This record gives sequence, structure tokens and C-alpha cells, in this order.
Amino acid sequence: MTKRIYKYILFLVFVAAVVSSSAYCADKTFEEIIAGVNDKFAQIETMTADVSRKSSRGETRLVEKWRYYYKKPDMFRVDYIEPHKRFLVLNRDELIEYIPEVKKARVISLTGMNDSEKTALYTSAFKRVAILGINLGYIPKGNVKIKRVTLGDYDADFLESKSPDYQIWTEVKSGALLKHVVYEDGKPVYTTTGNDFKRFSDGIMLPQKIELTLPDEADSGSVVKSTMILNELKINDGISDSIFDYKLPDGIQIIK
Repeated sequence: MTKRIYKYILFLVFVAAVVSSSAYCADKTFEEIIAGVNDKFAQIETMTADVSRKSSRGETRLVEKWRYYYKKPDMFRVDYIEPHKRFLVLNRDELIEYIPEVKKARVISLTGMNDSEKTALYTSAFKRVAILGINLGYIPKGNVKIKRVTLGDYDADFLESKSPDYQIWTEVKSGALLKHVVYEDGKPVYTTTGNDFKRFSDGIMLPQKIELTLPDEADSGSVVKSTMILNELKINDGISDSIFDYKLPDGIQIIK
């Protein structure tokens, strides 16, 4: 896996369908399609979900479950349930990582950090529980072709790029990301495919099931396949700040 692909994937923020294409070009430009996804994502003020993920790496299988809370712009909490308990809480300028089994917690103050340092910390702490496949972030513009297609039950804008090599499908009506594939040497190395979409009253549409293929960081050239389910998915429902005011128990070792 080259550094170029890893760099591309790092820009992506925190059941395969059959495609039948039509002969005419889409009405939207590259910039409008990408902005359509990112602008909808930016309208999410709060988000909660019960997340489960089943992953496979060769013969290895892993089942994970966690409770996910997000409040814009800088409050985030994950209650990791399986395969072991772990708590990650970002409350504005403080990050807490607590593992009950070993009775240890890491507490990091973000006060005085610049944006680059904060981004590096967020990536390190939360990349394992990031919900991919609902946003695009920065997408480099290559040699792009755009056309209107049908993807499963949805009318979609289909964007195909060469150098870098990727494909993106977004729903015409909502701008929601339906599918995203990144290629390396002609092979797909990063794929997100949304299913079981839920439409919200504010026009936002999000998948409740996401099929993922990601590079295996432990084995260069290999991939990890997983299915992520978002149960009880809610957005812009309001979350009390007290959810992120996590109190560590007495008698544990605190590392700062």
C-alpha cells in the first residue's frame, strides 16, 4: 500500500448494488457533488447510535460494540462494550481514555494545542471507532467524469476519477454518500457502501448499515472487511453536556 493511498484515506473524515448508467451527463459539477455530501454532514449538530461491527482479516473474526455520542463542535464520547470495556471522552479541551479492566486512565489537556496537534490526537484516539461512509472531507480532483446513474433504489450522481483513481456515488435528491471506492494499481483498497438508509426531517439521509473494505495497517497489501450497523441512529435530537462530563472512579491510576 503506497503512502499516497494512506494520505488520501486520512483526508476522509471521522450489500453491493448493481449499477445501470444512462447516457447523459449529470447536471452537477465535481465541486457541487462533493459539497453536497460535506454540507449535509456539516448540518449535523448532534449524533447518537448503538454501533456494532463485525470484521474479518483472513481467518480472524472480531465483533465489536459501542455507544456513540457526538455534539458539535468538540464533544465526543464512546462507551466501548465489546470485546472489552473502554471509555473515550472528549469534552472540549480534555480527552479521557479509561480502561476499567486495568484500572488505568489517560487524561490529556488540549489547552494550548494548535489545530494540527489536536487533529493528530483525535486521529490517534478515535480512528478505531470512526463512522466512515457518511462524509467525504477533502477529495483531490483528478481527471473526472460525471454521469447520472441508478444505484440500487436510488438515482445517483456517479463521479469517476483517474489519477488519483476513485469512484463516488451520491444520491441526487439528498446529496447523501451512497458508495465510495479508492483504487491502487487497479484494485479496490478502500470501499464504503451504505445500505438501509434513514431519511431525517431536515433532508439529511444516512446509512444504518455500512459495508467497509479498509487497508490492513498490520499487513501491508492486505485489507480488512467489516460490516457496521448503526442502531437507534439519531441526529440533531439534542444531547446534554453532562453526557461528556465523565467522572473517573476513585482508586485508579491516572496518567497525564
